[in-house]
Amino acid sequence: MRYLHVLNAFLSASLQEEMAYRSNFVISLFNSLLGLISSTILYSLLLLFSSLAFWSNGFLVNWIFDGLFQLARHPMGFYPVWLRLILTWVLPIGMMTTMPVETLTGIGETTQLPLAGLLAVTSFVVASWLFQRGLRRYDSASS
Repeated sequence: MRYLHVLNAFLSASLQEEMAYRSNFVISLFNSLLGLISSTILYSLLLLFSSLAFWSNGFLVNWIFDGLFQLARHPMGFYPVWLRLILTWVLPIGMMTTMPVETLTGIGETTQLPLAGLLAVTSFVVASWLFQRGLRRYDSASS
């Protein structure tokens, strides 16, 4: 009977260790997914604003991006609702910065993760399309 208690304790400890390992794996996978989504949105925004240089003569579009990105220094809850909606869904700076932190700390909802993924893919496709259009329109300075 004593051996059963020892075996039960061993199996229980090993099961807890396995569950902790799986939990850490899921959390790591979730963190990686959030990082990939945020990086894709950042890349898309940089490509989008850089692509606007094809249509503007000498105007430094990246300065606009830097100014908008300064808004990401504060949590989205700091801003009024109308600006929060714009910074989350139109220019997804809030989706890129605040949403992952709120999700990881338990403040935000994980239900927004599929929407964030869809937004990342959509922003990437739109930015790539705009860049390709800009390349077709481009005239070199030396010709």
